[in-house]
Amino acid sequence: MQQLHSATSALDAADQVLAAMPALMRFLRSQMRHRRGGGLTVPQFRALIFVNRHPQASVSALAEHIGVSNAAASRMVSLLVRNRLMVRQVHPRDRRAVTLALTARGRVQFDVAWSGMRAELADRLGALPNGELGGIRRSLRLLHELFVDEPPSNGMAARLRASTRRARVKRRGGQ
Repeated sequence: MQQLHSATSALDAADQVLAAMPALMRFLRSQMRHRRGGGLTVPQFRALIFVNRHPQASVSALAEHIGVSNAAASRMVSLLVRNRLMVRQVHPRDRRAVTLALTARGRVQFDVAWSGMRAELADRLGALPNGELGGIRRSLRLLHELFVDEPPSNGMAARLRASTRRARVKRRGGQ
C-alpha cells in the first residue's frame, strides 16, 4: 500500500512539474529575447549562459546542451568569436582539444542580460509569501540534485536515483 501511495504521489508531482514547466520556460524565453541585446538570437544567448556556467566547455558539450549538431554549434561559436563575445582556447591538458570562454565583452553582455532576467523573475516570485518561497527553493534544490549531470556534493541525487531505480524494479515484479 505504501508503494502505491508513493507511486501516485510521484505521478501527481510529475504532472505538476510538467504543467508548470511550459509556462516558466515561456517566461524565461521571453526574458531572454527581451534582454539578450546586441542582436543575439536566443540560442546564442543560451550559448553564453552555458559557457558562463561551464568554463572550458567544448563545442560538442555546447551542441548537446542547445540541441544542435556539432557543425551548427561550431558555426554559432565562430559568429560569437567574430563578435568578440567568446574565444576558443587550447585545452590546458590536451592541446588537440578546444575549450570555450567568454570574453570581457561577452561577460558584460551576459551579466547585464542575466541580472535583468533575474530581477524580473525575483519580482514575480516576490509576490509570494515567504513560506511559499522557502518551499519553492527546497523543491527546486531537490529537483536540481535529482537531475543534475554533475555528481552532487552531498549524495542526495545518487540516493534519489537509486530509490527511483528500486521503485521501478519493484513495480516490474523484482526483475
